[in-house]
Amino acid sequence: MLPLFKIVFKASQKYFPIIPAGLLIIGLSSCTFNNPGEKVCSVHDGDTFTTCAGNKIRLFGIDAPELRQRFGKESRNELASLVLERNVELDCGGKSYDRLTCQVTLDGKNINAEMVRSGYAFDSPHYSHGEFQSQQQAAKNAHLGVWQMSNGGQRPWVYRHTAHGGQRKKRNHWVSKNIDY
Repeated sequence: MLPLFKIVFKASQKYFPIIPAGLLIIGLSSCTFNNPGEKVCSVHDGDTFTTCAGNKIRLFGIDAPELRQRFGKESRNELASLVLERNVELDCGGKSYDRLTCQVTLDGKNINAEMVRSGYAFDSPHYSHGEFQSQQQAAKNAHLGVWQMSNGGQRPWVYRHTAHGGQRKKRNHWVSKNIDY
């Protein structure tokens, strides 16, 4: 790293206006993560998966039932049926618990919206600002997924705050291509 620093320093003495602009562009590009074509190797639950490159992805703007909740495993299986062993496009803009929060697209379909439309995830308006509200209303009207229960059952964010005294516990519930679901 030291030789690279010396090269940049010497170059900056001669080309000073170019270096700061280049560093600004590099700095701005690190604010988001856009990577077309990452293969999904495992699915944890209805809103989280890991790519074969090792990126842990949390679907932006939605919240799926926890695995111990009713429809939690069905939600995980729905996401696995959509993305497992497939190349997805990721448009990421933040982090949550060491996971990139992303809009996920596959074959032109927004997977985040598909999970809500299928009834296996809720719109999380605190983050999505209602982006998936129409898909949620359609799932509710059709009694799909969680909407088979009265008013969709307990929301995942409520469950997390009430289960285990509000403490999050790490468990390994990942689905990969070698596990039958």
